[in-house]
Parts: sequence; C-alpha cells; structure tokens
Amino acid sequence: SPQHRGMVLQSMLVLFVVLALLNGYTAARLYKFFLGSDARKLIVMAALIFPGMAFGLFFCINAALISEGSSGAVSFSTLFTLLLLWFCISTPLVFMGAFAGFKQAMIEVPVRTNKIPRQIPEQPWYVRTYWLDLLMGIFPFGASSTEFYSAMSSIWHNNFYFLFGFALLVFILTALTCALISIFITYMILAHEEYRWWWRSFFASASSGLYFYAFSIYYASKLHVQSGVPSLIYFGYMGLMSYAFALSAGFFGLTASFAFVRYMYSAIKVD
Repeated sequence: SPQHRGMVLQSMLVLFVVLALLNGYTAARLYKFFLGSDARKLIVMAALIFPGMAFGLFFCINAALISEGSSGAVSFSTLFTLLLLWFCISTPLVFMGAFAGFKQAMIEVPVRTNKIPRQIPEQPWYVRTYWLDLLMGIFPFGASSTEFYSAMSSIWHNNFYFLFGFALLVFILTALTCALISIFITYMILAHEEYRWWWRSFFASASSGLYFYAFSIYYASKLHVQSGVPSLIYFGYMGLMSYAFALSAGFFGLTASFAFVRYMYSAIKVD
C-alpha cells in the first residue's frame, strides 16, 4: 500500500519471530509422537535451519549489492538487528515452545498398535513411486497460481497490492487443497497395507514448491533478468519463497493426514 510502505514486510518479520514459539511446540509434540530419539538435534534444527538459510541468502545478496555500490544495500546495523531478533528472541522462543511441547503427554492413538512392524506386501507401481506425489503438487499450485502471479507482479514490477482479503481466501483454498491431496495419498497407501504414510503425505503437498520455482524461471523471461547480481537477487529470493511455500504446504498436508488417520482408526470397533 502506498500509505504504509514496508508494513507488510515488517508484519511478516514480527509474525515470523513470534510464531517461533508455536514452531518449537508443534515440532516437539510431533517428534515425541513419532518416538524421536534426539530432542536436542530437533530443537537446533527447528531454530536454525530455515532462519539460517534466509539470513545467509540475505547476507550474500547484500554483500553483492555493496560490492556493486548499490543504494539498495542495507547497513550492517540492520543486519545486526536481524541477528538479535533471530538469536535473542526467535531462538529462545523455539526452545521455550519445545520445552512446553515435550512436557505435554504424548498424543494418544485411538487403537492399540503392534510393537513389531508387520510385513508390507508388494506394492503397485503407482503406490511405491514418488512420481505420484510430485504430480499432486500441481493442485496447490493451480489453486494459488493466479494470486502468486499478482504477488510477483507487485514485487518485481513495483506495483501496489491491495487485494489482501482475496489473498486470505486463496490462502484458505490452498490449505484445503493441500489437506485433501495429502489425505488422498495417505488413504491410498494405507489401503495397500503400507503404514509409512507420514513422509508421503508431506511430500505430496510440498512438491508444489517445485512448480512455483519452475514458474518463477518462466517468469524471469518476462523480466529480462540480467546475469550477475540481478539474477542472484531474483533466483535467490524466488528459491527461498518456493522453499517456504513447500514447507507450509507440507505442514498442512501432514497435519491433515495425521488428523484423518486418527479419526479413521477411532471409528474402528474392536470386539
């Protein structure tokens, strides 16, 4: 909005820092349910991997802008402020959330499970291959491609963006699409007696990030991106956005499949 320049970026940064508490809590609850054995590694990964990638990319792009003498480079005081937000606020919130998550009781399952894994029968080719998961990613991409195109036009063509209500509607639609396709994949593999559904449900939705990055490569031809620093800025930020979208979509798919599996097995009556 021309009246509030930079407000969206500031709001996203504040939300990202504050929601680190939920990040640690959710990661701990799921890790405990799946009987993870290295809680410290989980917490460190949750606190450092994605913020580290984002900050590392931003630092490299900023260094390239400084070397070119660009006025778009930010000062080292701004970089130091971002580091303080990361290590002094976001990381402690992740640890606090993880501590609260591990203190909670393990999520109960509706049926009794065997401690000895059962043998998985021979699977059809369309179940054992990950190409189906890759194909499913086109549906979340299709649900949000129009809004994604508008957002890219706003970012790279310096156009003002006003349709935040429509963006929220597209976000809800995309989340529901991710949930439905992951539930479909989960049900299909469970129907063939393959019980290892969790990563498949995640990748079925997360693969949409590949379609977004492929679309950004196509969109670069419309911008006539030059080699060097402009290419680094464009492809670096679009890669980070696609990766963030893949993680978000995978989270929606995994949690929806998790709720679906619990609900489905809770309806089973054992005499």
